[in-house]
Amino acid sequence: MKLFITYLLSAFAFLPSAFAQGQISQVDYAAAPGDRAVRNSGGTGVANGNQVWIGTFNPGFDLFNNGDDPVDLLANWHHFGSTTTRTISQPGQFTGSSFSDNPFFGNKPIYLWIFSTDFAAAPAPDFSNVNEYGLFSSTLPNWTFSPDPPPNNSTEVYSDEVNLAFAGSFNSTHLILAAFTPIPEPTTLGLLCLGLPATILALRKRRSNR
Repeated sequence: MKLFITYLLSAFAFLPSAFAQGQISQVDYAAAPGDRAVRNSGGTGVANGNQVWIGTFNPGFDLFNNGDDPVDLLANWHHFGSTTTRTISQPGQFTGSSFSDNPFFGNKPIYLWIFSTDFAAAPAPDFSNVNEYGLFSSTLPNWTFSPDPPPNNSTEVYSDEVNLAFAGSFNSTHLILAAFTPIPEPTTLGLLCLGLPATILALRKRRSNR
């Protein structure tokens, strides 16, 4: 009984600060049975455990020209929450519910950023383990983070409502990720440029010594 009372008191203690900030937002997002599931570019379902991010970008950021540049995407990304893909009725489905008290999100558009990585690991900061990803949104009014305080702050978005793809594509049945090839860092490129001529010279010396 004491534990229950303590729980209630702590819950009510939280509510005033939440209302004072006026920015406790909730978004439920899903590719549930009956909605578009996520597929790789080769047509197979995205493996269980891959990351599905929800968030938004800095205002004015040009997604149409930068949707294939993860460095720019990450630099302008504001993370709201995440879940993972799993098989419900088919591979590549997901359900998630995320919350934030950050007022930045109010009235900003909602984006789903979905990954396929090596061993379904979280995307590395340099995207070195990312094989494919898709970036999706919608022009529907509900694809906007609520600016309202509770209880009018809950938003629901579904993969079936996607009508914008900044990376990847979609059809009537699936969201489709786009293949991604990480660009080597400048130091790696420099080593390759130095190493290739040295390899060619070594091969020529071997041939001339025969």
